[in-house]
Amino acid sequence: MRPLRAAARPATLRGRLSLLAVATAASVMAVFTIAFNAFVHQHLARQADDQLRARASAIAATVDSSGPVLRVLETPQEDLLDANAWIYQGTSLVEAPPAAGAQSPVTRAAARLAAGGGARCATASHAGVEIRLCARPVPSPGGGGPMRNATVVTALDLTRTARPVTPC
Repeated sequence: MRPLRAAARPATLRGRLSLLAVATAASVMAVFTIAFNAFVHQHLARQADDQLRARASAIAATVDSSGPVLRVLETPQEDLLDANAWIYQGTSLVEAPPAAGAQSPVTRAAARLAAGGGARCATASHAGVEIRLCARPVPSPGGGGPMRNATVVTALDLTRTARPVTPC
């Protein structure tokens, strides 16, 4: 009876070369799979951010910032724009999605992002759901740059990008 260790190793040169070829092919496939997945992840993240920024720009265009208080203008297809979007003046919530509670984790994440100022994106996780949020300052009237402390925040569920964000 041969020892188990000797039985696992090929005895011929052809067997050893075959084992080396299979191991090399498996290693190359693993490296390519990891690289491909990283590329796809980055591409999808950029695509989600672009979608969120475009929605935030469209919503910011409906905000009247000419007076001392922000006013959100009514649009024909308002439901499409209002889904998963928050509008802040400073740290005060002006408008929120109809289904989002004021104390929901997603609303709190949107408030933190708006309070940070500037155009930026962040990912929030709650109960196994990853949500990508992007903030965009509201431009001041006359194109003189962003209005101080007015921000639009949009959100997208990353677990299934076609599904709207469900308030937690």
